[in-house]
Amino acid sequence: MEKPLDIEGRYYCVWRIFVPYLINVKGLSRSEAFDEISLWLNRCNCIRRLSFSPKQKIDYAIDHVGEYWPVSRTNLEQENNLSIIMAETLGQKLGQLPPAKATGFVSAYKEAILDSLTGTLAAMFNAAT
Repeated sequence: MEKPLDIEGRYYCVWRIFVPYLINVKGLSRSEAFDEISLWLNRCNCIRRLSFSPKQKIDYAIDHVGEYWPVSRTNLEQENNLSIIMAETLGQKLGQLPPAKATGFVSAYKEAILDSLTGTLAAMFNAAT
């Protein structure tokens, strides 16, 4: 959580990685987890404005975490591939990107997202051990 992200998907990190990790792996209280995630999102917001209300999204994720653990790398890749495919399709339908450019853009975007998210996930688990 030391590295802020400037990509979309920051809420995904809160919901699928940080909340399950901080609550169910690290054993932090609700308020401690909220504070850590809020600080990270504030740093992210300095780089690129958030498109959601941090308080509302963090509270929702904490309320619904249950016994869930952070997303695995395999599921992380599968879930984000689906999002990227949907974004590519939408971009083409709206005529924002020609198919050839969309493919290159989406490929680079996919790699950037997966590298950022898996790097963040790996750093968290290395810090826990």
